[in-house]
Amino acid sequence: MIKIVTFTPVWQRPEIFEICLAGLDRLKNYKPERFEIRPFFIVSENRAAKQVERYGFDYILWQNQPLGQKKNAGLKYVMENYDFDYMMELGSDDIITNEYLDFVESRMKKGSMQFVVDCVYFVDVLTGKTACWTTDKIIGLGRCLHRDALELFAPDYELWEPQRNMAMDGCSWMNLMAKNVFCELLSSRRYFTLDIKSDVNINHLDSFVPHYTATDELLCHFPEGDLIVGLIEKYKKEGIPEKILEAHSERSRLIDEEKKLLQLLINEN
Repeated sequence: MIKIVTFTPVWQRPEIFEICLAGLDRLKNYKPERFEIRPFFIVSENRAAKQVERYGFDYILWQNQPLGQKKNAGLKYVMENYDFDYMMELGSDDIITNEYLDFVESRMKKGSMQFVVDCVYFVDVLTGKTACWTTDKIIGLGRCLHRDALELFAPDYELWEPQRNMAMDGCSWMNLMAKNVFCELLSSRRYFTLDIKSDVNINHLDSFVPHYTATDELLCHFPEGDLIVGLIEKYKKEGIPEKILEAHSERSRLIDEEKKLLQLLINEN
């Protein structure tokens, strides 16, 4: 049996996080004779902690920023408290299919130190737009790290730069390479991983290549697809996308006014 700890830092987006939790609850019960899945979360809000508790999953509380410090605290806890073979990274807005476990099982049995698929799919719950990203760089979603690779960072387990809030995958990749741990990119266009975008994201959907015109055409491949469709329809009914666009527009207007005022002050002096 392969023992896997899923590793998820959490911040805001409670409705999307609920879909992530449902996906992990499904994954936890997939082929228990072959996979032992232990979901673990680093949360920064009491609301998120209560969501995790409802599923009976493990978590610690930690301040959200710096994100590097938050993730390192979670890693240290995992390494000191759990017996596992692999740690699998998932964002609080991510889901993976059961088939992903089947796909990576051979790599895990082989004892590969670090691996991930080179393709991830996206859906934006505000617009219904979808996208696909294929890369020769590291994707955090679904990345698997062998315990032996993580042990190289003992006793502090600072895999991520403590003061960073962005480019987390890249910096951890570089830190692993510095210890001669390289990543296997597994090429596949199958529907293994899905990143659910909203207005609260480090990287927005516009950063990636559009993939589908019909949202259902993508989401039908993911078990929690109906939940995502329901959330898109709920947001649309409540006028959430329009409200967010208005807020962004107002923020841009205020920034422009501040710039003009600053320029006037500069000119006067």
